[in-house]
Amino acid sequence: MIATQKVEHQGAGGLELLLAAIVVVVIFGAVMWVSQAWRLIGHHLWLDEVLTWMLASDPGWSHWLGALRGGVDTNPPGLYLQIKLAGVLAGGLTIGTLRWVALIWTGLSVLGVYAVLRRGVGVWAATAGGLLLLAYPMVLDHALEGRFYMPMLGMAVWTCYVLAAFEYARRRWIWRILLGVLSMGLCTIHYFGIVALTTALAGHWWADGRRWREKLGDFWPVLAGPAALGACIPLLLGQRAGLSVPTWVQPISGGQMMDYAKDLLAVWPLAIVAGGFLILRVFGGSMDQGERTVSFRPLAGMTALGAMVIFVLIFSAAVQPSLVSRYAIVAVAAVAVAAAVAMQHSRRWVAAMVCVGLVAYSTWSMNQLRMKWTTFDKNIDRVAVALIEKTDDSPLIFDMRQMAYPVAAAYPNLRDRIYYWGGNSNPSPYSSNFKQYELEMARRVDRYYGWPKVMDQDQMERLDRGVVICILADQRQIGNIFSSRKVLPILEMRRFSIYLVENK
Repeated sequence: MIATQKVEHQGAGGLELLLAAIVVVVIFGAVMWVSQAWRLIGHHLWLDEVLTWMLASDPGWSHWLGALRGGVDTNPPGLYLQIKLAGVLAGGLTIGTLRWVALIWTGLSVLGVYAVLRRGVGVWAATAGGLLLLAYPMVLDHALEGRFYMPMLGMAVWTCYVLAAFEYARRRWIWRILLGVLSMGLCTIHYFGIVALTTALAGHWWADGRRWREKLGDFWPVLAGPAALGACIPLLLGQRAGLSVPTWVQPISGGQMMDYAKDLLAVWPLAIVAGGFLILRVFGGSMDQGERTVSFRPLAGMTALGAMVIFVLIFSAAVQPSLVSRYAIVAVAAVAVAAAVAMQHSRRWVAAMVCVGLVAYSTWSMNQLRMKWTTFDKNIDRVAVALIEKTDDSPLIFDMRQMAYPVAAAYPNLRDRIYYWGGNSNPSPYSSNFKQYELEMARRVDRYYGWPKVMDQDQMERLDRGVVICILADQRQIGNIFSSRKVLPILEMRRFSIYLVENK
């Protein structure tokens, strides 16, 4: 039976955290090197990253703020400010800057999980919990992505660390400043950041055994986060204005629920931990590390982050569809707590085996990720080369933003010719929410940055000729859309086709 009394220690000291940071860098670096995933730092931007790049590289602050308020992207300004700052510190903003920001936050997340866990469990158990985070496919998916999710996870974890530190802190004013900064960062990195902040605070408040006045005296700087988010309300209102469809996410379905559960309860990393636990039970013997108790009080905040899973479900059902696993990515930290508790009651050699297994799985997963994005890059290059070699100066009309934006970002010489085809000027009431949302968002990007441009159906009908790049099955389908035109296939590819459309 797991003991629950308080463990009288203050967690990892400064030297141990420094050594842990070095170990994280070494292990993460080894995973990146063995899997060759370091090559992905400079790979082509995908759709959402193009939006990050546009806003982060915007040199005009007033224009940047207007574009953000105008809904080029639908998030608070925190990420773009971080990337702008990183560009200044690096001496220039590049595509790699976006990826390095995500990578650094991934490493900080792993280190933060270890630091929090060490307040309640031993070294090997905390190491297993941190490496579980590094092996989580959803974490790895965003570890090299210039978006919000790794910064949100990292700031949520370190907020939990700061909250837990107050019980032993001597210079409390330092921790109050850190708490205020982290709460502001968390609330302005993503609109769901305030939920992560609230759950972490609620967990620590409930577990902290001190009088409520003492807790209030320490935790009041957390209000800086909601205050900063309140200052972003004009941005939120501007981003929501004019949208006939609130989101690209479809209403909750059985398939969505299965994907959501699969991502948040990753089978193989959890199986590695469970396997180690079962090995101990099969072979038996004294548990040299398991005789220690677990202190749940400092782990309460990070455990409470698991409530984000329930929040996203409720929000999706009651407010608007949002059942996307990455919105609940902070909940992975709560899974790490469970893994660490299991390993705290295992022999050291079992915990070591689990850690090796997690690193091996992380390396394999990162290699799979490298192959996925390498294929993506090859597709972008093949499309661009085909368009350069096989077309003249005709407009290049894409029916998917997911292809138009990466090609335009990677090949600026094609940018003036690239259009996103929005369909009819007056959208059909039967058009999908996704297609309508994509059209409205594309018009916003066109309005503020001028590329890729949007071409409506009536504009398209006036063209003498154009090249259509689409994800359609065959020439007959494209011919049905443009019945008065001659349709000539230029190039066939595995996932999409390129057609020349001209007047007969």
